[in-house]
This record gives sequence, structure tokens and C-alpha cells, in this order.
Amino acid sequence: MDIVFQTPIAPGTRHVFQLAWAALRTTEVIDYVAGANTLLHISLRPCVGSIVLNDRRGGSWRQQVELRLEQPPLNEMLQISVLFGPFCATVTVGCQPPVEFSRGVDVGEAERIVLPERVHFTAIVPPVPAAPLLRLEPDPEGGATRGESSSGGIRFADIQHVAGWLEIGEARATALIVALPDGDELCRYVLPAPEMAGRTSFTATFPADPRVRDGMELHLVLEVAGERKFLDRGTCATTVIGGIDRVTPRMVGGWAWNARLEQGSVPVEILVNGEVVGTAIANRGRRDLREIDRALGAAGFLCWLPDGSTDRGETDVRIEARVQGTGIMLANGPWPISRRVVLSGES
Repeated sequence: MDIVFQTPIAPGTRHVFQLAWAALRTTEVIDYVAGANTLLHISLRPCVGSIVLNDRRGGSWRQQVELRLEQPPLNEMLQISVLFGPFCATVTVGCQPPVEFSRGVDVGEAERIVLPERVHFTAIVPPVPAAPLLRLEPDPEGGATRGESSSGGIRFADIQHVAGWLEIGEARATALIVALPDGDELCRYVLPAPEMAGRTSFTATFPADPRVRDGMELHLVLEVAGERKFLDRGTCATTVIGGIDRVTPRMVGGWAWNARLEQGSVPVEILVNGEVVGTAIANRGRRDLREIDRALGAAGFLCWLPDGSTDRGETDVRIEARVQGTGIMLANGPWPISRRVVLSGES
């Protein structure tokens, strides 16, 4: 049985396999496959009471890892889970200690799973954040006194977050609002009870919103006793570094990093000849980038191209990547993947 993935496996996803170990009579396998390569091979060997992990790339098997089942379950279902982290897949068999499987390749790039019919499969995807995040901390530029009215300002704004300072004087201030120029709320953040005197620094992140574009104004508003109090305005100016570094007719890979945002991943859109064909979030592990700077360790992105998206007939085909909602193009584009061939006598 094959389970085909429509998108790369997201970090934080957990795959759970359940099977009746006592019912197995011969060796069975669970394979994570990408093209001709097996990124993770799970071999179920009831005759010797073990499970073997391995991978095969370029037609060659590598060093196997054997997990012995000290007391194989006789009448219970055996559970095997695979947790996809930024740098490795963690395999847990029953109640045994987890084993990190890392071979320098992202198992999350698997295009399909091949598994026996008798194995039950469940995918548990990471939850989408339920609400925007507001982080407050003492402001190093602020004083230690509190006035009777509130004030605040925007120091920086981009398509992912607003950062600035607050000094809340009204006891009935309940929410901080980031609003669009027409007054529509982009995000609302519930304020905790005031605990610190003086100014407070804040970082307010929000999910990607097609209404937010570089160059537009965002307004900072405080809600006091149900009324809005305007504090400041700022212009979106996103600064992201990154680039494309892998392209095949099937997928595009690269990295993107917002240096001003400590927590949060950059949304990226992929273009074929100027047309958006897919999106990705730059939150995948990249060991090569982590060796340069630890902050870049989870800044990778991977996007699978829709079938036929690079079939453009007789035209050149070029791939580009840009930060979603901006005009910021990532480096190494346009990346040509095919060129029109002009034969002698053709114009």
C-alpha cells in the first residue's frame, strides 16, 4: 500500500503505525521513499524479535540500526511512531527509549510511504497557532515612572510583526491592536494586568495576511474601557535574506530568514515564469546553515511544484522565490530549469 504526500512533511508532524506483532510471520517493511531513494527504511523482523532502521541512497544501503524487542507483545498492538524534527526523525517503538535517525538528509522530503496492508497508519500534524503572539519585556530605553495616560510607539513594522514600546497609564487598558489604515483590525492582543512601572518593549507577531504589504501603514491602537486610543503609525519595511539553492522539475528548496524577528518563520511563494505556483514556510532544518549561524538552523524551505507547472512548451522556464506579500526576491533567481532550443532555420 502506498500513501502519497501532496506536500513535504512539516516539522513537528508525527506518524504513528500500529500493527499486531504476533500476527507477523515474515519480515515486513515500512519505507519512506523519494524518487529512487529510501530516506527511512523500517524493517519489521518478528523471527528475530527486532526492528531495523536504515536508508538507501544511490542504490546502496548504509549502516543499519537494530532495535531489539526484549519482550515482544503477544496480544497487544505494537505502536511505532516517527516524529519529524528540524534535523532528524525520532523513531519510538512501543515503550522503548526514542532513537534519533539522522543521515544528513531530511526524511520529511519523502514523497510517499510504502507499507503493508496490515499496518494501520495515522498522521498527527502540528497545530496551527490559535492566536497571535505578544511578547512584553522591560524597555531598556524607558524610565521608571508611570504617567496617568498611556503612550506608545512603533520602532519597526514588517509583514510579520510590529515592534515598539508601551507605557500604559490607564488601569482599564485591556488590549493592544494593530490596525490597517482603514481601521480594520489586523490583530488584537489581550494585555496582562500591569506589573512593571515605566516603559515596556513589545513584539507583536501575526500570521500572513494578504492585506499587509510592504510600504503600507500600520496603526498602533490601545483599547481603553471599550474605546480606541491611537498611539502611533509605522510603515511596513520587510528585510529578509535568503535564496534558492535546490531546484528539480519536482521541487524548489532554499532558505529565508528575517533577522529582526527572533521567533517566526518567513512565508515564501514560488514563481514559474512570474506566475505563483506554490507557497512554503521557511521552518525546516538546515545543518549547513546552522554551521554558519545557529539562528539560521531552521530557516530552510521546501516546495513541491504542481504537476505540469514547469511544462511551458517552447518557452524558457525559470524559477524564482520571493517573500510572500512583498517584492523581495530571494537570491539565485531566476533559476533556469529548461530553455527553448532554436533549430537552424527557425526564428
